[in-house]
Amino acid sequence: MKYKDIITGEEMQILTTRKNASKYELMQAAVRQSAQEWQMRTAEKTLSYAELLHDIRIFEKYAKKYGLQRELRENGII
Repeated sequence: MKYKDIITGEEMQILTTRKNASKYELMQAAVRQSAQEWQMRTAEKTLSYAELLHDIRIFEKYAKKYGLQRELRENGII
């Protein structure tokens, strides 16, 4: 099943889920994968404070909705 990256909106293939995963678990995996890809993209370029704040707010919203706040804080996303 394909999901969209929460920052760029591009389609991505989720690889790390179990076979009978619920929609909630699939969205958790999509947020995790989006965060990993975002870290790789932002490591290569410099973001303005406005762009950085915008992206962090999106991650905070999805982290709260899908129970990933602690995980994303530990990884330095939010």
